[in-house]
Amino acid sequence: MSLMYIPALDFKLLKTPFHKDLILIIRMDLIIKLGKRELKISKESVDLMDETIFNSINYAVGENDNLVIVGDFCFGIKENYYQIAKEYRDRINCKNVILIYGNHDQRSLGTLFSKYYDQFLFNINGQKVFCNHYPMRS
Repeated sequence: MSLMYIPALDFKLLKTPFHKDLILIIRMDLIIKLGKRELKISKESVDLMDETIFNSINYAVGENDNLVIVGDFCFGIKENYYQIAKEYRDRINCKNVILIYGNHDQRSLGTLFSKYYDQFLFNINGQKVFCNHYPMRS
């Protein structure tokens, strides 16, 4: 297993031994300790975060690779949720994107993806990989 840190984008690529095309993106900037402070997030900050996420995905995943999103694809108000999700999906260059539904995903999102499941067991070169949005004990 190899680990490559890319400081400019602040994420790590974790290449697994199971399959040469299976790459996990670990965002290093997602854990924020707030304490008792009030958090105010600007639109510019959210736009920068979104741009960084999509640039990171498009850097790591090729157009013909398989990308699995394990839930909570996006957030939005009910009236424009599908449109926001479509705009986000259109920013991912990969054609084969599989959605594993999360607790914040509306079922209508499935039409934006190649495939969609509540949970799924992949078999990659004989290695079973179970994907589910919710934490589980083994």
